[in-house]
Amino acid sequence: MFMRQGRVYFNLLCSPGIRQRSGGRSIPNSMTKAALGALWTWACRTTGYLRIQLDGPITGNNLTLHGNMEFYATRPFHKACLQLTGTLSVVGTVLIQNCSNVNSQESGGGGQARGLQIPPTGNLTFRNCVAKSSGGGFACGDHGVHLTGSLAFHHCEAELQGGGLIVRSGALTQKHGSLKFSHCFCRPRSEKSRPK
Repeated sequence: MFMRQGRVYFNLLCSPGIRQRSGGRSIPNSMTKAALGALWTWACRTTGYLRIQLDGPITGNNLTLHGNMEFYATRPFHKACLQLTGTLSVVGTVLIQNCSNVNSQESGGGGQARGLQIPPTGNLTFRNCVAKSSGGGFACGDHGVHLTGSLAFHHCEAELQGGGLIVRSGALTQKHGSLKFSHCFCRPRSEKSRPK
């Protein structure tokens, strides 16, 4: 994995309710997947939870997230927060929130990938994610969604299709686990201007 468009700043959650700033540490654009993985492993072992503030989208091929972590965006991007050309796999508890993709040509607010895999130990939640196009929470391509863990979407929105999730040409396979949508919707731009 590599970074484009900015750095990742992170806060560590040292114990429930007590946040500690990372001391200004940042992950530069040239950070490799191995080095970033080592940082996540260290932070999760040390504190049990890693909070990652995104100053730009994370781009790459395949990405597996282990441990307990949260990603949140500081501003709208022109891509999804996690923009992958391969598959996103989640083997821990991951929260992706406050992501907003303002590019009408790109799908996915919180994430976009060709595939999404969540095994029984995986728990992935998208909260307050928006896409100007499709897939407010997550946009999935031809590899589809394979779910045996937990996948949830809360307060996600898109203008064209799939307020929480859109699966383009692949299938959504759920053998076990749970799939939840709460307060997600698709609202075309013309409806946003109408009074409620």
